[in-house]
Amino acid sequence: MRDLAASCGALSVSRRRALDSTVLYDAVATQDTYTMIAAAVRRCRRLIAAAAALELMHDYDGRAGPWCDWSDPAERAWLVDELVADACAVLAAVEGLDLTGEQADAVGLLGVVAGQDVEADPEVPGRWRIARRTAAGRVISPEARHARKTSHSAETATRPTSSQSPTPASSPPQNSPQPTRRTPKSAPGSLTPTPPATPTPPRHRRQLERRPAHRLVLADSAYASGEALEAFTDAGWDTAIKPIERRPPIAGGFTRDDFDIDTDAQTVTCPAGHTRPVTSGAARFGKLCAACPLRARCTTSERGRSVTVDAFEARRQANKARWRRPGTQAAYRRHRPMAERSIAWLTRGKARRVPYRGVAANHLWLTTRAAAVNLVRLANLGAGFAPPAAA
Repeated sequence: MRDLAASCGALSVSRRRALDSTVLYDAVATQDTYTMIAAAVRRCRRLIAAAAALELMHDYDGRAGPWCDWSDPAERAWLVDELVADACAVLAAVEGLDLTGEQADAVGLLGVVAGQDVEADPEVPGRWRIARRTAAGRVISPEARHARKTSHSAETATRPTSSQSPTPASSPPQNSPQPTRRTPKSAPGSLTPTPPATPTPPRHRRQLERRPAHRLVLADSAYASGEALEAFTDAGWDTAIKPIERRPPIAGGFTRDDFDIDTDAQTVTCPAGHTRPVTSGAARFGKLCAACPLRARCTTSERGRSVTVDAFEARRQANKARWRRPGTQAAYRRHRPMAERSIAWLTRGKARRVPYRGVAANHLWLTTRAAAVNLVRLANLGAGFAPPAAA
């Protein structure tokens, strides 16, 4: 495919690559908390003899779900508490056992689904209730999660579409940008074939080293994590990546960029001129904030303002400096439509929603579709087909 693209001139001229991301909606039926916990308990009892021997509050041997008068809010409240109690009993019974891989996966899934949607009931001490929030990266099947566009996405490199590698969605990285839009309710945010928007360094190193002639990567802030910037730099690529924009803790107040972070001296200086050393990954200003005249614009915490500094701080500062150079943002705006067109080609028709359950099946589907999009693109660029010569 690379040889054919080079023969058409698709890769021989450009020294730029634009990256973008999108959400693909899964093919998994969304289940409520009651159904998920009951199904996870049932699976553990089917696979593990110690769990099957337990006497629980509800019958999990049949296909029917736990009985409840669903019109009675009080019964629904007690049902979720009983299901969590049964789940805890199963987890306690299998603790310390030598489990196979399938059994360990079932136990791990039970632990996740039994705890992600519940919280302590403040009205009834000792009782669990449905949590009044949605957990980040909420599991709705072993390989599907609730997700947001900026934290779970399908990656595509352009000219032509050439990169796709589906993985399960996971929790958003701590340094991911603020979400720009949420997944529509009609397609419940759960992803099956999508990698994180923050690319993992090993895969990018392999991908980029295969194209040593192309020197510039253009991408949005979903690719501005320290790990991704290190991967691009180590592979010998220049970057024009939009920096992550962090909201200030106080509206109209100081952001993290207003602090002078010296990565060599491992110190941080605040807007008021106070300097603190970085210890255990953060600079803590503590009592200095108490009498600071700028406190109202900086923090409301009783312990004062703190600024985290990790091993990738220098990478992010260098990326911000490159972003401020004349022409960088103009190049980003000029070449970003390439990525948007590739995403549109890849997801047009019914391809926005994946057709199968499970990452492996959708990996094959997405790889085949990307290859077809590549062939159409190359045909439009002039690639031809020469039939084999007659014997």
